[in-house]
Amino acid sequence: GCPEERTIIQGDAALQEEAVARFGPDEVAVDMEGPELLSLKADYLGACVYAFPFNLTVDGMVSVRARVFRTGFAALDEDDFKSPLVDVDDLLGRDTWLSVAGTGVSSGKALEHLIMGVGK
Repeated sequence: GCPEERTIIQGDAALQEEAVARFGPDEVAVDMEGPELLSLKADYLGACVYAFPFNLTVDGMVSVRARVFRTGFAALDEDDFKSPLVDVDDLLGRDTWLSVAGTGVSSGKALEHLIMGVGK
């Protein structure tokens, strides 16, 4: 589940609120590799939900890798003066591929294809 919010920035409540709202509790990376290389920017939506908008312009097979490096606000914690431990968790495994057909596939269209099936 989503960890309880905790103080990660001392003495600046506004910065604390902005950091929690903007970045969320997890350090997450999503990369797509195929005819194009994309490192996706995470949009934190709240309640431990992240979106990773993308736009592909070249058809082909695309490897998708989603990794969590740190959880529980560890990446943002200024009270812990040592470097936070990195625990790489491959959320989709190491061999997840999407077949992209149709020039200009974006995150919304790809999600629709994954949920509804292509051509439906």
